[in-house]
This record gives sequence, structure tokens and C-alpha cells, in this order.
Amino acid sequence: MQTNFFSLMARLSATGNIIITINLDNPEKLKVLVFHGDDEAGSNKQQAIEPLIFSASPADLDDLFFSDIEAPVTATESLRLLNKESHLKSVEAAKAKIANNSVSKTSIAKAEVKKEESHAEKKFNQAMTQIQELKGKERFREALGKLPQLLKDHPDKEESLKSTKTDLMELMEEQEFNATMQEVEELELKGLFSDAVRKLPSLLDYPSKEQIIRNTHAALMAKLNENTLFAA
Repeated sequence: MQTNFFSLMARLSATGNIIITINLDNPEKLKVLVFHGDDEAGSNKQQAIEPLIFSASPADLDDLFFSDIEAPVTATESLRLLNKESHLKSVEAAKAKIANNSVSKTSIAKAEVKKEESHAEKKFNQAMTQIQELKGKERFREALGKLPQLLKDHPDKEESLKSTKTDLMELMEEQEFNATMQEVEELELKGLFSDAVRKLPSLLDYPSKEQIIRNTHAALMAKLNENTLFAA
């Protein structure tokens, strides 16, 4: 027996999957279900869309089936499309469901990102509080030691951390310079001018203090020479 069923199917202006189920309980009046879906739509959409349901005799189906599934809006009375309206409503409902799911997933993703950003910001602020506490205790070197890891964990805070590093470096250098100058002054008070002069080269690491170092060196050398003359 020859048939052109598949040739007619191929001519339909449709893509995706067409699934046809035929109920043969009543040979005089067949019930045919046609489901049209696509692989990319997702299972939610495919489950939500109702199939087209036809009920007619085999002869009527032979004559009018393909024209009616291609254009259900022009279905003839001889071949009744039983659920055209509900089918179209189900298509719209499926589209709305997919849109809502998409919005919901986007909202959840945004909420997760916001949560992660909030957690990261909290950790950053806690670390900066610790650094400020160390700064208040004049433990500048220890505070500086925390910056590399903080920058690694929060690269978006680079500019802020650079500013903090510059501030701490200046404070640490001032602290170390003052400590060395205090040692120099103590040696000077003890009359150990040679020892005090030998301390000065270590201060050359602070170019901004050059004039102070020159003046201190000149004063110590003068006292050293004076002390040498008296000794002679």
C-alpha cells in the first residue's frame, strides 16, 4: 500500500518535533492527538502545551487532516478541532512560565552575587579595622604586613590599599628615623661623639631628612674636634 503521508508532513511549515497519537477504540471515528514542540524549548514548555485533538472519520482525516493542522484557525466543520482555544491558551501560558522562570533564575543569581559581594565587603572592612588598630598602636610594620594578602583577596580595592600603604610607610619611616636619632642623642649626651657619628649613615635611607642629618653630623663633628683638642 502506497501513501504520501510523510511527503505531506515534510511540506508543513513547521520545525521541531511533531508527535501524533491515534486512538483506535472506535474505527468509525478516530481520535487523533497532535503535539508540536521543539527540543530547545525545555521540558517545562513541552509539558505545559496541550496537544491538538481531532475527532473524525478515517475518510475525513484523509481529506482534511493536513490542511487543518497547518492552519487550525480555518478548520472545517467536517473535521472539528476540539480544543483550539485551550491549545492556544496553553501555548501562551507556557511562554509566560518560561519567562517567569527566566526572571526568577536571574533574580536568584543577582541575589547570590550581591550576597557574595556583601560578605567580601564585610571581610575587607574587618581587615581594615585591624590595620587601623595596629596603626593606632604604632605597629606600622605589622600593619603593612597585612596588606599583600588583603590586596590579593580584594583586587578591586587596589587604589584604597595603595593609599593606606603610602600612609603606613611614611609613619614607619618617621618612627624608625626618630628612634635612630634618639640613639644618636643619647650617645651625644654620654660624650660618645664618634659612636654617634657612626650611627648617622643608617639615616641616609631617609632622603627627606637629609638637612637634619647634615646639621647633626656637623654638630657632632664640631664637638668631636673640640673634645680632641681638649684631650691634646
